[in-house]
Formats: sequence, structure tokens, C-alpha cells
Amino acid sequence: MLRLQKFRSSNETFDPLNQPDEVFLKRLQFFQRVSLILGGLIAVVILCAWIFPVVGIALPPSWVLMKANTALCLMISTISLYLFQKQDHGFTVILGRLGGIILIVIAGSALLGHLLNHSFWLDTVLAPDAGSEMPGRMSMQTSVFFLMTGVTFLNELKDDRIHLVVLDLLFVGVTLLTLIIFSGYCFNALIFFGQSYQIRTSPHTLIGMLLLIAAMLPQRVRSGFFVVLAGTGVGSKFIRLALPLGIFLVFSVIGVGSYLALTDLLSIRYAAALTVSVTSAVLAYLVLWMARMINSLEYELRQMSLVDELTQIQNRRGFFLLGDHTFNEGKRYGVPVTVLFFDLDGLKVVNDTLGHDAGSDLIFKFSRLLQSTFRKSDIVARLGGDEFAVVTRDDEFKSALERLSLATVEVNTSRINPYNIDYSVGVATYLGAESGESFSDVVDRADKAMYEQKRVRKNTSNHKVSQDSSGV
Repeated sequence: MLRLQKFRSSNETFDPLNQPDEVFLKRLQFFQRVSLILGGLIAVVILCAWIFPVVGIALPPSWVLMKANTALCLMISTISLYLFQKQDHGFTVILGRLGGIILIVIAGSALLGHLLNHSFWLDTVLAPDAGSEMPGRMSMQTSVFFLMTGVTFLNELKDDRIHLVVLDLLFVGVTLLTLIIFSGYCFNALIFFGQSYQIRTSPHTLIGMLLLIAAMLPQRVRSGFFVVLAGTGVGSKFIRLALPLGIFLVFSVIGVGSYLALTDLLSIRYAAALTVSVTSAVLAYLVLWMARMINSLEYELRQMSLVDELTQIQNRRGFFLLGDHTFNEGKRYGVPVTVLFFDLDGLKVVNDTLGHDAGSDLIFKFSRLLQSTFRKSDIVARLGGDEFAVVTRDDEFKSALERLSLATVEVNTSRINPYNIDYSVGVATYLGAESGESFSDVVDRADKAMYEQKRVRKNTSNHKVSQDSSGV
């Protein structure tokens, strides 16, 4: 499993502000397992068809386009990837790298045969394939794919910088080669997917390649260049949406234009003009959509940085950012700005006697009382712990405090909570430009006023207790 600690240990440039998206990694793991199962199934079926003719009779004739050695390479690749995904640096890694060596030998032999126009015994060691113009030999594209895959396996789970760069380049290489083969089929360009229609990368081989790439991806996002795909940042979320969509749109539009030209529904000139126009429009829409996505993700991040997680009101950062803006506007237009500083009394007692869940509930309920009491244009915030603050430009804040007091008494007398809501409050109003005060200065005055009220209330309470004791 691609656990967080392994992700961190393998990535020297890990950014604590862009942690790996565990949900995305779990989904990748699921698709990796599915891809390995499907790829292994294709390999086993084709390999059995070559070894046991009775199996081949039951399959469509096109199965012979995947050579026995190709099926063997696909099976070895799925087994090696299964071993590597365990993240075990012991015996399983040795077996996985042994699979890489076998891939290099088989695919290298086929590639050398194409270059030298010479057949080697490895081509037909599993099956004679006498009916082919090059018995048993996989296409040049297929051999290059499995050769790079074998080299990848030899470097897998090595986390030093050089090996990470090599692994990234190899992954780009196998992905690009697979896209070229796929585009060759889309646009009927034989040179992209084979040497002839008998010696070519078959459609089921292409499917196997795509499945292997899907199974390799979780290894690559664990470290190196592709780690950005697994992050929780704006860029990571954006690229996970835009990359597959962009590839799909390009292939779709150009594929339709090519089809219109090949079927003589349009001349090449008109098909090209239509393709360019539609591609431009699609790309323009894609850019606009991406801009909207970026703005949306940026808004979410801004909200996360300015909003308190428990109460969903402004946090300390949001309070000072929005409060300073309100303060400057009030100063510019001569509108009084008042800061009310609240402190919950008895939160520690609630935490100690009823538990922290009850304390969190007390904080949440008080935040709702503040929101329902003050106007939507006022800034209501939790500064941390049991401290809250409100910024208002309303001259009638005293009536708001009275409404808050009545609402608090009503909640307490209803006995719907196992605790009483009690608070101290300090008030400070901006004294004007001649005072030279900043917004922070006004907040400090409100804070001091709150503590003065808390001190007076405490002394009054102690005085009452003393009187009661003397009366007894």
C-alpha cells in the first residue's frame, strides 16, 4: 500500500503544504489491481492458446497477432508489478528485477532480429508460428515497449535522484510509445503500430500495454516528477482533471476529421479546415473551463485558510484580514467601527467534567448565537480556543449585545444542553483619525476591556460567596 510515510520518505522535496491525497492513492491502488488482473488474464489466455491448440480454436482468429513471446512478456510484467507494489525491498524485489532481465532478453532479441533481419531461437521457443512471415517475432514497437519496461523494473524502488529521473523518463517513453501506437490505429498509419499487417502490435497487445501503464502509475506518483499527480494542492487537482480531458478531446476532434477525409465525406482541404476550427473552439472552451476550475479551487483554499474548521466562521487570519479592510473603510468615510471581544467562561470545566466533545459543542453553539445575533455584514470570528470577536459598523451594537444576552438566557433555561453558556465581553470603538490607532490597537483595547469585565465579575462572585459564608 502506498502509505503516507513511504510517500514522504521517497520524496526528498516533500512539501508539507501539499500532502499526498490518500483518497486518490487508494483509487489508484484499486485500478492497479484491476489492471494487473486484466493484463494477466489476457496474457494467460493467449499463452495457453499458443501452447494448447484447443484453446486457440475457441478464440477469434486475430489472437495469433499477439505472439507467444509477447504474451509471456505481458505475464512477466504483471507479475513483476504485483511484486513491486508490495513496496518490499527483500526477495520479492529480486524476483521483480529478475522479471525485468527476462523482458530485456526476450524483447532485446526481437528488436535485434528486426535490426539485423535475422531470426533467433527465442522467437519460436514457445510456439513455432509457422504461418507468419517472421515466425514468433513481436513487432518492433512491442519489443521497444517491453525493453523499456524491463529496464524500468531493474531500476524500480531505487529512490536516489538519478534513478528517479531514469524511471520518469522511461515511464514517459512507454506512455508516448503507447499513444503513438494508439494514434496509428486511429488514423490507419501502419508504420506507427507495425511493420506489416501480419507483424504489428495487435489491438489486444495495445490493451495490455495500456493496462501496464495504468499499473505503473501508482509507482511513479510515489516519488519523482509525477508526484504532483497525487498531491492535494490546486495544481494536482487541476492536472488530474485537465490531462485526461485534453488528450481525449484532441484525439476525438482529429479522429473525426480524419474519418471524414478517409470516407470521402469531405475533401482533405475541408476536413482540415473543419478540424482546425473545431479544435480551436474546443481548446478555447477547455482553457475557459480550466480557468473556472482554478478559480473554484483557489476559492476553496482561501476559504480553508480563512474559516475556522469547527464553527465555520472566520478564523484569526480571516478576522484580521477582513477586519482591517472594514476598519480602513470606516476610517475613510468617517463611519465608527466597533470591536467586541468575547471569551467563553467555564470552557475548561466543561471539558474536564463532560469531555472535549461537549466543549467543542459549547464553542459551536456559541458561534451560532453570535451569527444569529449580529448582522450578515458584521465580521464574526473565532480567534482560537474560547475567544471570539465581532467587528461591526452598527451604532446599535448595544442592542445586539442585549439580544445575545436574552438568547443565551433562553438557551440556558431550556436545559437542552448539559452545560450553561456564559461569556465575558469587552467593547472598543475606533476613536477617530486623531487617535492614530490601527485596527490591532482597537482589538487590543477590546481584549483588555473583556479581561477587565472578567476580573470584575470574578471579584463580584467571590464577594457574594464570602457574604454567603459569613451569613451561615
